[in-house]
Amino acid sequence: NLEEYNRVRSSAAFALGMVGGDEALERLAQMLDDGDPNVRYNAATGLARHGDTRALPVLGEMLDPNNTEALVDVEAKRDEDVSAGNAWKRALVLSNGIRAARQMFEKHPDADYSQLVQWLTDLENSDANARIKLDAKALRLEIRKAEAAAQPT
Repeated sequence: NLEEYNRVRSSAAFALGMVGGDEALERLAQMLDDGDPNVRYNAATGLARHGDTRALPVLGEMLDPNNTEALVDVEAKRDEDVSAGNAWKRALVLSNGIRAARQMFEKHPDADYSQLVQWLTDLENSDANARIKLDAKALRLEIRKAEAAAQPT
């Protein structure tokens, strides 16, 4: 069944991201184009964990507060379960996106993060919960501080 197959691929992406190494990172880069959002998101977080900026486009998707790709299976749940599940899943994807972006920045601080800064700013100005907004702001300020320190005087 497709749902099980997607779960296996998503778990494989997570495992590859934990293992690292050139072959694993190359496979993760290929998985960034997967049709299943959980596979893409695990591939991006795995790459980001190792400082690989190829994760940036999918991190942008993860950091989009209006992203509808990561919602729960509507047909399998009751209405109240869908609403609560969607809020939980959206918060999880947003916070995982911020955490992954931070790991990538810490491993590779000299990359161009201008687009990431814009995504974090958009997230700060969204209707996301306060914790996510604070985490987005903290990372944005950290990136801006590093950029300023790197500027020649």
